[in-house]
Amino acid sequence: MFLKKYEESELFSNFDRNIDSYIEMRPSKYYNSKNIDSFSRFVIVDKSEKKIHKYHFSLPKNRIAKKPSDVDIVVWLDFNEKFRGYYGTSKKPYKTEGYIQECKVTLIDLKDNSIVSRKNFSSKAPEEFSYRTRRGSGSSPKKKVFKISKDEIINFIISSI
Repeated sequence: MFLKKYEESELFSNFDRNIDSYIEMRPSKYYNSKNIDSFSRFVIVDKSEKKIHKYHFSLPKNRIAKKPSDVDIVVWLDFNEKFRGYYGTSKKPYKTEGYIQECKVTLIDLKDNSIVSRKNFSSKAPEEFSYRTRRGSGSSPKKKVFKISKDEIINFIISSI
C-alpha cells in the first residue's frame, strides 16, 4: 500500500526542480473546480521546509503523484507551534514547555490555480502528561510538542475531493 524507501528517494528527486513552483503558487480564487475528480493525484508540500512532506507517503498508493506531470492537486501544509504552558510535578519542577501543533492545510487545483479546500487543524494539550527519563539522565525534556494526528490530516485531504 505504501511506497518503499527507494521509491521515496526517487520521488524526492523527481520533484526537486518543481518544489519552488508549488510553494510560490498564488491561487487567485476559491471554488470547487470542475477539472478534478475522485482519482486526482496529490503532492503534499511542507511550505516552510520547502520540500515534499513525509505525509505524502501516507496517501493511498493510487493517489500519490510520483512525478510532476502526475500532479492534479498541490497540498500545502503550514505547521507552527503555540505555547500551551509548563509541565512538571512537585518532584520535578515545571520546566517542560508544552506546545500544541497547528497546521493550515490548503488544497490547490494545479490546472486552475484555485483553492479547492482549506482547513485549520490544532492538536489538544492534556492537563498533564508523563514521560520516562533516560537511565542516568534524571532530567525531564525541555520541550514537548503535542502533535496533530497524521490520519486526521490525510483523511481530510482524501475526503476533500
